[in-house]
Amino acid sequence: MLSIRDLSVLYGSIKVLDRINMEIVDEKIAIIGPNGSGKTTLLKSISGLISDFSGDIIYDGQSIKASKNMPGLGINLPDVFRVLDADARVLIKIYAQAVGVEEDRIMHDMVRFGLDRAMNRKMREMSEGQKKIFCNIMALHLGYRIALLDEPFESLDQRSKGLLAEIIGDRREPVMIITHEIGMLRKIRHLKLFFMFNGRLFGSAPADLIEELYIDPDPSGRVLFQIDSGDRTFYVKIGSGKVKLSAAGSMDLVSEVLYD
Repeated sequence: MLSIRDLSVLYGSIKVLDRINMEIVDEKIAIIGPNGSGKTTLLKSISGLISDFSGDIIYDGQSIKASKNMPGLGINLPDVFRVLDADARVLIKIYAQAVGVEEDRIMHDMVRFGLDRAMNRKMREMSEGQKKIFCNIMALHLGYRIALLDEPFESLDQRSKGLLAEIIGDRREPVMIITHEIGMLRKIRHLKLFFMFNGRLFGSAPADLIEELYIDPDPSGRVLFQIDSGDRTFYVKIGSGKVKLSAAGSMDLVSEVLYD
């Protein structure tokens, strides 16, 4: 359904994405990495928000360079929903009708998160947590073929994080999660884990092994794959190593320890 081929993105002379290759077919994946590693740029490139790139992205058999719209692909970036300065309830109606999804199903999930009380507000009037929940739910429903979620757990309370992980885990359609947080990933069933460092993609590992995964500069032991971050080489291992992934909390902390 989604094929990424030698995708590279430059911001001026800085290479933000470096020859990314990936196939997503009927699966849920998470890409974890420290801030500034290129994760959000990857998401924007897939969704068409960034068009100046080399390589290609094939969605449903067609290059996105030649496609004017990508039905069934949803993204949770707020800019997508700020195009219209309307109340949340109106936005749901407009987007649901445009894409052909059921408005009632979107509202059902808004109520589950307690967001029904904010339906008369514009996005700029919502709290950061409310905005994140609204955009997550919209992306999951509008992306009825594949949903792209950038930092979906950010600004959410623990109850909302747990409920979101449950909804993603129950979903049958593909999801791509971009995050620097690690803790919630273990709660999502059937998730494949990739790593991103300095614009390069590495992996993968089953997320249900996250309690057994370590990152280590030492290649000895049960190595799953190697991470070449540019100036350092690390190894994702099972069973032992310098940094236990599930205990680190975030990839920023992992990066700090590895580069210490």
